[in-house]
Amino acid sequence: KGPKGKKDLTEGKKIESLVNELVWTGFLQQCPKVRVQDYIGAHNLMGTVMEEAEKVSAEQIDDVQKKWKQVLENWNEHIESSFQVTQDQFRQMFEKWVEQRKQSGFVLFEPSMSQVRQSVTEYGILPLGSKVVHDLAPHHKSMLLYGPACSGKTMLTHAIVTESGSNYFNLSPANLQDKYNNAKAVALLLHMIFKVAKSMAPSVIYIDQADLVFSGGKKKGKKKSADGGKAARIKKDLLAQMKELDHSDRVLVVGNSRSPFDADIKELLKFFGCMVYCVHPDYASRLLLWQTLIKKRGARLANDYDIEILAYMSNKYTSGTISKVIHN
Repeated sequence: KGPKGKKDLTEGKKIESLVNELVWTGFLQQCPKVRVQDYIGAHNLMGTVMEEAEKVSAEQIDDVQKKWKQVLENWNEHIESSFQVTQDQFRQMFEKWVEQRKQSGFVLFEPSMSQVRQSVTEYGILPLGSKVVHDLAPHHKSMLLYGPACSGKTMLTHAIVTESGSNYFNLSPANLQDKYNNAKAVALLLHMIFKVAKSMAPSVIYIDQADLVFSGGKKKGKKKSADGGKAARIKKDLLAQMKELDHSDRVLVVGNSRSPFDADIKELLKFFGCMVYCVHPDYASRLLLWQTLIKKRGARLANDYDIEILAYMSNKYTSGTISKVIHN
């Protein structure tokens, strides 16, 4: 038996045999080599100035708070259709915003892509890559990367694995499929993954479509997919294994989601220690993306080619979309 009377489901099995099983079943994978600098994006210098102005402008934040309260008080089906969230979900976000503002202040502006890169480095790469940093500095056991499709969430996850030299465990719903169908088998799977992850630390446990794991269940107008049903079945054992993670264990659970509002927001906020929003690139980042990716592709543009027009016209393109355009 393990600590606190917990039964070791793999008692008597060597770590090597567990590793072999996880490799054979496709949960322990070789991660694509991606560097954090591959997430291309510029500093938002104007955004920094605006952030500083926001911090010293408490009156503006109070005004925003009053307007949000008015939205809640006057909630109707048109507001729900526009925001694409329910009133309860909006209220939970609002209460979380008020709580964070009381603790350390809260900035309303979107982060720049450079800030996203910095956050991933500070919350993911440094604690996993350095035992000294992990043991001495505050750190999180889990991180959620959320944002629109093709915004670089998976790339950043791979960058965390590559830069920190971690092992890569893929616990995504799409990877579960017909593996480990019943409740006992799911409990065994989660036990094996976390046991091997701790033994072979540093490790990253990747969960794509994390919103399916923490789905709110009954939602009108939304059908539950097969992957969603399978994903929700691992939640109980996932929570149990997270509780057993010790402060000294260099294991990070990284979730990705393009629709976090489809999940149970309360459970999502409780599980993930930090959340990083993967943004649409601003003009400066789009300009840098076009220049860098075209050059990497080996194309040569005329000296008088107005690439600024491309950057302007591709507003609201994600970095992945720009990459696909250049590739094709």
